Amino acid sequence: MDSAKLTKMFTDASHGSGMFEVWDAFITTFAATLAIASGNDCDWLRERADGSTARITKRAAEDVPKLYDPVIQAFEDNPWQDLLGDVYMRLSLGSKQNGQFFTPYHLAHAMARLSVSEESVTDAIAKRGYVTVNEPTAGGGANVIAMAEVLKEMGVNYQRHMWFVAQELSELTALTCYVQCSILGMAGIVQIGDTLKMEFHHSLYTPMCVIEDRWCWRIVGKLMARV
Repeated sequence: MDSAKLTKMFTDASHGSGMFEVWDAFITTFAATLAIASGNDCDWLRERADGSTARITKRAAEDVPKLYDPVIQAFEDNPWQDLLGDVYMRLSLGSKQNGQFFTPYHLAHAMARLSVSEESVTDAIAKRGYVTVNEPTAGGGANVIAMAEVLKEMGVNYQRHMWFVAQELSELTALTCYVQCSILGMAGIVQIGDTLKMEFHHSLYTPMCVIEDRWCWRIVGKLMARV
């Protein structure tokens, strides 16, 4: 399954609904499913998902959940891509008006490779057991995914030894990042809000945070620090 075939599946699933509305319903319902299963406090996301589904036709609403498995399969076939960012652009949903243009994945990978050295990664893991990755303008998550690929190329299990924090102003784009990082089994948190002002109105932990014990305790520690 590649992005071209997946793009056609999205188009076929529209059934008279606007393409952006179908995309919104897909991202929000998929993200809500993952977030709820991960124990996130996300009534806001559940409400948004319900609202987005109500804005598309009944047939489209029935077909949107059928797109989850093909997306997962596409990542199983090739984990190292910005799949949903590519589909978004193929659907002509990006525009000069909203300023959303996703960085080609090969450039994201090149930047990630230049950002770290094997020595720095080895030192970080030796000191605390993992490396941390912060992406203040995450978009759909291409740079975070690329960093996971670079670690894998270095022989590092990114699911156990990488913790990411991805921040994004656009709620829908942040949810796209959340979906992709969740599918790839990456441990971290997506924060939705203004990075420059450090004002975030929503945060979501990925499923790996509750699957892997080492990340569970990290989350518990952060929550206890707020009490």
